[in-house]
Amino acid sequence: MLFFSPLMFSLSRVPAFAALALALLVGSVAAGGCSGSGKVSASTAQEAFNKGTDAYENENYDRAVSYFRKVFTYGRENEWADDAQLYLARSYRENERYLMAANQFKRFAQLYRSDERAARAQYERALALYRLSPDYELDQTQTKKALNRFRLFTDRYPQHEKTAAAEKKINELRGKLARKQLAAGRQYERRELWEAAAHAYAGVFDQYPDTRWVDEALLGSVRANVSYAERSIQKKKAERYRRAVESYQRLKQIFPDSPLLDEAEPLHETASKRLDALEEGNEADETLAGAEG
Repeated sequence: MLFFSPLMFSLSRVPAFAALALALLVGSVAAGGCSGSGKVSASTAQEAFNKGTDAYENENYDRAVSYFRKVFTYGRENEWADDAQLYLARSYRENERYLMAANQFKRFAQLYRSDERAARAQYERALALYRLSPDYELDQTQTKKALNRFRLFTDRYPQHEKTAAAEKKINELRGKLARKQLAAGRQYERRELWEAAAHAYAGVFDQYPDTRWVDEALLGSVRANVSYAERSIQKKKAERYRRAVESYQRLKQIFPDSPLLDEAEPLHETASKRLDALEEGNEADETLAGAEG
């Protein structure tokens, strides 16, 4: 198929080699338009499905998408529609269009709930969202979405063959969220926002206690709470030193061989001494008040 434009009729005004190059470029664009996803033709749902699977096997996923969508023009009740829906989702996945893939796997599970492949489609939906999860430094909205879908899958299908794989993904994603939280604590420390740092570190232990970042978070909690206490008003110092002591005790109990204890121990000693002094001062004040009463 040839396409003509005013540009081609002005070729006589440029040198021959340039005209030839330009003609080849126009021809290649025209050919690309004919061979891409474009409009497809099929006289039956079966023909559209077969052409779609051929394109899929040849890794022409854009073309496959067009054919699988063509199947639906013959009605959602035709015998090829369920398979076409599943292949449509897979085509998007193979083309790394993961959000579209997730939506189409979701659609399959909704439309064909009684199909034995519905559970697998739910897993594939979660996996597509997992592919959208970015590095821990970035916004983790997609990570949380993927995590929720994997959790729903394991809750709904505890005996499914993909449940173990889903549980591994859950652990991986929770680890990423824990690392994100830990990084937030470190950033707050660098900015000397001690209250925010202490809260962020506590969140790692409270929300992700089984991840690999807990010991670093506990050390951070000791460090941040000591600094926070030192800068607090008198009546708030004791509770913040106490949190530092508690974080150290957790660190020592859960990770008795952690090399981080070397850094935590002098901080713990400082917190303990100052806490003792504050408590002794409070006792003395209470005794004095009682005597005066």
